[in-house]
Amino acid sequence: MDMTSGTNYRAVGRISGIIEALVDSEEPQRLVDLAREIDAPPSSVHLLLGEMCRVGLVQISPERRYTPGPALVSLAFRIVEKNQLIGATEPIMSELMEQTGEDVYLVFSHERAVHYAHRVCHERGLRLDISLGSTRDLHSTAAGQLFLAMMSPEEREDTMANLRWTKHTEHTITTPEALLSRLEEVRHRDWAMTDRENHPGVISVAVPIRANGPRVVAALSVSVINNQEPDNVDHVIECARAAARRLSLELGGEKAIASVR
Repeated sequence: MDMTSGTNYRAVGRISGIIEALVDSEEPQRLVDLAREIDAPPSSVHLLLGEMCRVGLVQISPERRYTPGPALVSLAFRIVEKNQLIGATEPIMSELMEQTGEDVYLVFSHERAVHYAHRVCHERGLRLDISLGSTRDLHSTAAGQLFLAMMSPEEREDTMANLRWTKHTEHTITTPEALLSRLEEVRHRDWAMTDRENHPGVISVAVPIRANGPRVVAALSVSVINNQEPDNVDHVIECARAAARRLSLELGGEKAIASVR
């Protein structure tokens, strides 16, 4: 093996190590942390990070801390399409779709946004035209509010400090005080609902999916037109919660049963 090949192999190994370190970390990482983690000179890691930022595999904050970038997240969602979670959710999402007569989405949270990873569509469902892999704001969506409510206080404070607070409709929550009040309700009841806060005329419901203990790993989201009778909305909530509990139990979510109490 010549020196060029050896250098290339070493760079590939370091890039792999950087990605793994960023994905596994719960906090944005500094250059020195990453260099220590993969046992490489900071100068070499800095060069690699510069190129990874350029292509979107990582992104850097104004505080010079690194997190997974949009290209890496997009790649992850394409992989997720084939992984166990999609396989486990497909039949339950399809059943929920039939029960409610509405489209059902599988949603993840990443980098102060919600990401739509999978969906099943009812022929007469409310079509919001949300493309897979697209993002929406945390503060204005039912799934986003659910994820915020389930964060630790420290993570929630940091995340909310960096929200854009875009006003999508006249009903969008745009202040930390109002959102915190809503999140307290969400945390207590273990599901979230928004009423015309992200789309005019649309009520959205989101319920948590837990795996390997109490950790919320994703959400199921269903949307209906807001002129529905209250009993119809209650039916959607009841069906969505039951679907999420079943799925959480299949994935080993220890808190799934407790959420019905």
